[in-house]
Amino acid sequence: MTSCKREVLYLVKIQAAAEAVENAKTLFKDSFATANPGKVMGDMEAESIVQGVLDSARIPKGLRFDKPSDAVFDIPSFFVNRTALDDATKRTRPMISIGELDSAADKKVFNELLGKHQNPMQTMIGGMAKLSMITRRNVFYNDMMKKSDEMAALWKAAPDKLNTPEPMFARSEEEARMFFKDDFRKIDPIDQAQTLTVGNSARASNPFGDAMKPFYARPGVAEALEQTSLTTQKPSFLTQVYNSLVLYPKATSQIAKTILSPVTHLRNFVSAGAFAAANGIIPAADLPAIKQAYQALQTPLKGTNMQNDLYQKLLKLGVVNSNVRLGDLSRLLKMLTLVRL
Repeated sequence: MTSCKREVLYLVKIQAAAEAVENAKTLFKDSFATANPGKVMGDMEAESIVQGVLDSARIPKGLRFDKPSDAVFDIPSFFVNRTALDDATKRTRPMISIGELDSAADKKVFNELLGKHQNPMQTMIGGMAKLSMITRRNVFYNDMMKKSDEMAALWKAAPDKLNTPEPMFARSEEEARMFFKDDFRKIDPIDQAQTLTVGNSARASNPFGDAMKPFYARPGVAEALEQTSLTTQKPSFLTQVYNSLVLYPKATSQIAKTILSPVTHLRNFVSAGAFAAANGIIPAADLPAIKQAYQALQTPLKGTNMQNDLYQKLLKLGVVNSNVRLGDLSRLLKMLTLVRL
């Protein structure tokens, strides 16, 4: 029964995607006919344009708080008659965002084509997760720069520089020669695409992102910083082949043998019970404790949500909801609330 439901859902998703493509093709055909009276666009050409939209669609770099981030995609030159722009074709590449379309119906077509989510919870979690990643990265960079500046001041003031720890970074080539002699190199700019940026500039939070103000370090430090930073380049063809033919099938096999395997869950349950019994914790020996634990569950099941005081105490002590990302999100929400107040 479950398998049949999955197949039905899969077919529904395929049908919805096909309808979205057909609606987009119809939209491009109508726009072409308006721009070129008497001419008709074929299905193959319209399908090629839709494929170009899907291939070029992207979210603008950075994280904006002043306006929503609509998807940006390439358009053919004739499609400017459907937008609020008069000079879209004068740009380096003819492209628009969904927000620049005139008609609400046209916006709906592209939102369905690009798979826009209407669930606000997914948008909030995705945005807060990105904000959490930016915060952790900025704290890491700020701590490194602060420590390096402290070590640089101590090194310059120390009479015995051979036995004094040297700083990690130098702000100029002359300073690098003073700290590292000839064993140094310039750190390549990190995250030039500004994919982890709040606002229009990453320089305030990412000191290594400005190519006009480079930093210098020993080769090992520079290479480690570059390798662990965010990679903005697309994976190579060989990497994509390896991911598709090796990693994805392996991950699917592992999921099938663990998460989706009833035998695995039964084995874990039996082994965990046997281990607890071997340590003196007899399963079902303390029925009041089991009842209390069940009543503290936060689920819609009958008999739960009856120990909210106990749950709040466990929450305060960090026994439950101890996920790292969830903790980051909750603390960021508290920070935003304080800033707003």
